Formats: sequence, structure tokens, C-alpha cells
Amino acid sequence: MNTFTASLIAFAGLAAQAEAFWGTAHLLIARRAQAILEDQYPDVLDAALNELKPIQEYYPELVEEGDHPFTECATFADNIKSKGYSFQSDWHFINIPYLDEEGTNLDDFDFTIPDVDVVRALDAFTKFLKGEISASESTYTSQVADHFSYEEDQRSFALRMIVHYVGDVHQPLHSTALVDSHYPTGDRGGNSEKIPSVDGVSNLHSVWDSVLYSYTGYPDTPLNSSDWDWYTSEAETLATTYPIDQDMIWNGEFSEWAMEGFDMAKEDVYPDFVEGQDPDQAYIDFAKPLVLKHMMYGGARLAALMVDIYGNNTAVPQTFLN
Repeated sequence: MNTFTASLIAFAGLAAQAEAFWGTAHLLIARRAQAILEDQYPDVLDAALNELKPIQEYYPELVEEGDHPFTECATFADNIKSKGYSFQSDWHFINIPYLDEEGTNLDDFDFTIPDVDVVRALDAFTKFLKGEISASESTYTSQVADHFSYEEDQRSFALRMIVHYVGDVHQPLHSTALVDSHYPTGDRGGNSEKIPSVDGVSNLHSVWDSVLYSYTGYPDTPLNSSDWDWYTSEAETLATTYPIDQDMIWNGEFSEWAMEGFDMAKEDVYPDFVEGQDPDQAYIDFAKPLVLKHMMYGGARLAALMVDIYGNNTAVPQTFLN
């Protein structure tokens, strides 16, 4: 683990979250990744699909996947929390403390650092799937092994965690907790900051989960043909509308991804938000393109990570996404 990763992990925040991004945004990120793999790395996609099969076959009660499991499994990590697999609930976020009161430091507040976070989870699962560690060498993989005896099942589960957690870390409030005199233990990534409920959006965290009210509610999976066509078209439109810089893929640099979200939260999420009030239209119009573009980075980074794990080469080609 490098110094940057270690220092970031040291600032991980406390308190269970609601899911990062509601289901539609998770599915769009995975759909974008799948489109990239279909176009440029079909063998990698085939390898990932094969990895997903054991859980489908031996634990069908856990999955809500049909003809498009790579995309449809994007909501798996949230869906299974109520099915006896809540052990991974605290692995969905890393709340880096944002101190917004001048002259304060973390020692002034009762902010507790947790033992687990999404950065370390992604790192462990990636190394496990690449064969760099065994299941017993990480708290994350060892807990999966406690629930699944066979390695093929463990790997199938781990891949689903990666697909979901890449989406999680691209919701900026899953990288950040506001810590100040009003929230001395942290605002739980905006979950504590309440607003009038609209379509189930009732706090700052859910404003960003829903992509500024764009994707409220929870989609049904497996996807029917018309839903699949919509996700395909929507992901294509977003990718065209919000092109990304391939030099910022930062493949496997999970700490960098989290810090990017933290910077977004500090600069764009919190400053113009007023607790107790619905975000005004200016806030929505400014923030929505930011999070949509961030989602497209999530899709591209997920695709690149799949190439890293399942491709013949350990490095993603420089022409990736050209």
C-alpha cells in the first residue's frame, strides 16, 4: 500500500449509509462499462460473464439477473443486504472528513475512524480476482469466504461487489463527511442533512443518489427488452454528451477516485446547499452535469478495471476509449 492510500484510509468516516446512487445510476454506469467492453474487449466481457455464473447457478435466490448480468448485477450489493448479507454494508463508502469551520481540526470533534471502507474493499477484491492474494489474506475476502466455501463462488461474489462499489465511489457523498460543531460525529455523507421529501429524496445524500432528482425510485431487474433499450440509449447519450479524458482513467487508483469525489463534495456539493430547504434550480442545473460526467468516468474506469483483471496484459492500452 502506498503512502497516499494509507493516508486516505486514515481519514475514513463512520456511520452506515443509504446506498450510493439509486439503482438507475448504478445500472447506467455498468451499462456504459459493458458497452465499452462489447466494442473493444469482448473477450474480457466474456470472462467477466463466466465469473458471474456460479452465483447465478448455485444461489439463484440472491440474484435478479436475466439476459444482461454484467449490467444487472450492479445493484446486487445493495439488494442482498436484506437477504442475510449485510456484513458488507459498511464497505460502500469512505467518508473523508470535510472541516468547514475555520480554525478547527479533527481532534476538536468526536469523529470515529472505521476499520473498513470502499477503497480497501475495491483493492482487496481486485487483488483477489487477479490472483495476487488468497481469500484468507484480507478482511473483505475472508468474510466472503465465511459465506461461500468454494473459490468460484467467492470470485463470483467479489466481481459483483466490484461492479457495485465502483459506482459507489463515484457518488461524491460516499467519499465525504461534513464534520463541524453541528455535526461533531459527521453528517454521514449528507444523510443527516434533511430536506422536504420529493419522490423519496429527503436528504442531501439522496439528492446526489438520485442524480439531482433525475433518477428517483428503484428499477426492476432483470431488465425487460424495453428497459434494456432505454439503458443502452441513455448510456450512449450520456457518453456522447459528457466525454471523458482518458488520461484521467487512473486505472485501479481507488484512492484517487475517492479524493476526486471528496474534492467535488467540498467545492460543489456543500457550499450552496441549505439544510431544510429543497435545492434551488441553480444548484440543480450546476450540479447535475457534474455528477453525470462523474458517472461516465465510473463506467470507463469499471471497464478499464475489467481489462486489468481479465485481459491478457496487466496495463490498459493507451488507446483505451479512443
